[in-house]
Amino acid sequence: MRVRPGVELAGLSDVGCQRENNEDRYSYWEPADDSQFPAKGRLAIVADGMGGYEGGQEASRIAVEAIEEAYANGGVGNPRSWLLEGFQAAHHRIQEYADNYGALTDARADTLAHRALDLEGRRTELKTKYYDRLRMVVAPKVAARFIQIENQLLLLLDLQIAASLPIVE
Repeated sequence: MRVRPGVELAGLSDVGCQRENNEDRYSYWEPADDSQFPAKGRLAIVADGMGGYEGGQEASRIAVEAIEEAYANGGVGNPRSWLLEGFQAAHHRIQEYADNYGALTDARADTLAHRALDLEGRRTELKTKYYDRLRMVVAPKVAARFIQIENQLLLLLDLQIAASLPIVE
């Protein structure tokens, strides 16, 4: 993720006194392409968990991902329309998650598995793209270290998400 000068980022979330896990999710996004920055600017998202309700952690994750994706991919329009599209997509995806929670068919399991594998592939493509760009401005050993740290952080996040999901039965 590229962060242009002029902003400092920090994130902190607290489990609180009532629960064992944190259901909050937050994200920051800005376009990598300088030509898109004047129109898109910066996007900071915070999704508060659902107070311990079943699936709350997934709902906040789905919301952040849907909004960020709609905003990042928004073509014609303005930030307001991209956000509205993201909120609508988040609502539909969360509703779909809730409707299918506990009622997983073979077809749905296959769809979800393919979506997860597609996401992994897109993540790898993105990391490869940024590694190639990074190694042009810093030594390859430094770039490799960044990728190694990025991979470790992503593995920790993936493990946290995976631990919260039920095993397919």
